[in-house]
Amino acid sequence: MFSDQEYYYAWIYYLLGAAVCIACWWLLTAKLKQTEVRSLLRTVVVVVLLTPWYTTGTSGYLSPAVVITFIEGLFDDNHTFARAGIPLLVAVTASVVLSLGYHCVRWFMRRNASEQPADAS
Repeated sequence: MFSDQEYYYAWIYYLLGAAVCIACWWLLTAKLKQTEVRSLLRTVVVVVLLTPWYTTGTSGYLSPAVVITFIEGLFDDNHTFARAGIPLLVAVTASVVLSLGYHCVRWFMRRNASEQPADAS
């Protein structure tokens, strides 16, 4: 198993790589004109890359949930991928619901602001 220092180095390397992937995704989605879709796509990628989960059921070490889900789904039986896959799915669903809620509130506020008559001073 890893020492604590190797564990921290692994997380630093992963976070640096994830930051590069997020920055590339940010630039790829920058041309989208629909801000809601752009924001939703960015949110999903950030949540998928940065959601941690326990490496094993008995250790206190965390690993990226997407990596655990992929490795367990590939090398173990078909049901073990759900150990980290379900929390990852819950995190993505929660982020999508919160993002959609934010954009709905923002849309209602903009609509109400445009319907109010301007003060004639």
